[in-house]
Amino acid sequence: MAIIELPDKATPDYTPGPPTTSKTAPHSIFFYTAVGFIAGTIVAGLGLSILHIFISLVVLEMLYVGFRRHLSDHSRQNHLLFWCLLLATLTGGIYYTVHDYTYHSKRVALEHKTEFAGVVATPPSVRVDRVRATVRLNDNAGHIYLQLEPHAIINYGDFVNTQGRLVPPPRDSYGRYMAKEGVHGTIFRPELLHIGENDGSKLMLGLFSIRSHALTTLRRLFTADEAAFLMGTLFGDRDSFSKELLEKLSVSGTMHLTALSGLHMAIIVFSLFYLFDFIFRGRRLPRTVATFTVVALFVAMTGFTVSAVRASLMAFLVSLAEHGGRIYNPKNAITLAAFAITIANPKAPVFDLGFQLSFAAVLSIIYLGPIIKRVRFFTEPGSLSWRSILAITIAAQIGVFPIAVANFANFSFSALPANMAILIIMPIVMIAGFATITLSAVLAPLGALLAIPTAFLTDYILFVVNLFATYSIPFNPHLGLFGTLLYYAGLIWICVYWRERDKTVYQE
Repeated sequence: MAIIELPDKATPDYTPGPPTTSKTAPHSIFFYTAVGFIAGTIVAGLGLSILHIFISLVVLEMLYVGFRRHLSDHSRQNHLLFWCLLLATLTGGIYYTVHDYTYHSKRVALEHKTEFAGVVATPPSVRVDRVRATVRLNDNAGHIYLQLEPHAIINYGDFVNTQGRLVPPPRDSYGRYMAKEGVHGTIFRPELLHIGENDGSKLMLGLFSIRSHALTTLRRLFTADEAAFLMGTLFGDRDSFSKELLEKLSVSGTMHLTALSGLHMAIIVFSLFYLFDFIFRGRRLPRTVATFTVVALFVAMTGFTVSAVRASLMAFLVSLAEHGGRIYNPKNAITLAAFAITIANPKAPVFDLGFQLSFAAVLSIIYLGPIIKRVRFFTEPGSLSWRSILAITIAAQIGVFPIAVANFANFSFSALPANMAILIIMPIVMIAGFATITLSAVLAPLGALLAIPTAFLTDYILFVVNLFATYSIPFNPHLGLFGTLLYYAGLIWICVYWRERDKTVYQE
């Protein structure tokens, strides 16, 4: 909730338009500006008219001007926040529209071309039935997918000159995904005329080489399912997942454990904090710089996933607040993370499920989690903090419920015990996984030795996944847009009600 200082006295000479006042907290101005900008991109992304919203907001402004003499000083001060929200919403809508126009202009320009030249922009996605490479075309002409035969040899940074028919993005969810990724079409089974090597960033080449070596190590030391799960958990890589494993993870409600979520990044960040705290003997500045340098390189190596970027930014702000002697504000931290991601890709809030699931989960944990922990059952002591983990898990599941039902139709009540059984050992599994990879690079026998207990823990997780996939309790009602809005409105009402009832609920 934004904290707004009340003015000492009313300002008699009020004139319409965006007011200026030193009494409005800067963090409140930032919050409403960022929220307005994100809302503007969502409105434009849903195809709603920015003009209609502008007219509606102008009408509200006219009503405000008409009744301003009857309003309190507090309401007049909120007028600045209203203008921040208004202008930011319009700016966000315009920003999205320009971004979308640029994307479609490039797509149209490429429609009739048959020869393309560019550089492979990311590590290719390698699966049993195909290899898919993302190519950044020369002269900033756009990005395309090359869908190649299985076992085709192509790497990040390779320069390619190819011929083929470019198939435009389909008019479905996959087409929207391609638009979000900035990809303008796909060439199936192209004819590669020329390939040159190492035309990419030297830093990224090094990072992707480390990642490739780590994945190879996991494949060598573990069984197929063990390696696949660890690849997903440690690096967010799902290319090696079998259809059976994907189905079991989906039905059991544990698929999110194989993505780089906030939980995974928190484990990585805090593990690095403790490691560098030991190395630098408690000196905070070197510890913080080293930690976030490694985290930034890791996020780049794993492809800048939304959840990893969001979690890293929030963790960085926690550290910054600690060094600056300021109170950490999770509301503004998550807003800054969402704002930064939206600036980088205005299609993310509407078309990126990772964005929606990540922020819905973390908002629910921040605002609904403390309320759930007030229930008597969760106030009792428990070993391994299992009650606190259960409360956080319930809050996250409640937050993502409508999104999961609408997009996957695989929500299950059995996901709660499944996640509980796995989350308790997840930090140990991740630390053991990274340690196994590191030791294997330094001294292979030690890495192979550590792989034994790591495999045992991973097998336990796979057993839990299999168990709750078999005994799933699905619950997938059809909510629709109205039902979803009503659902989240209810959650907001609960949070506001508890904040008014118990002023300390969000202060612990």
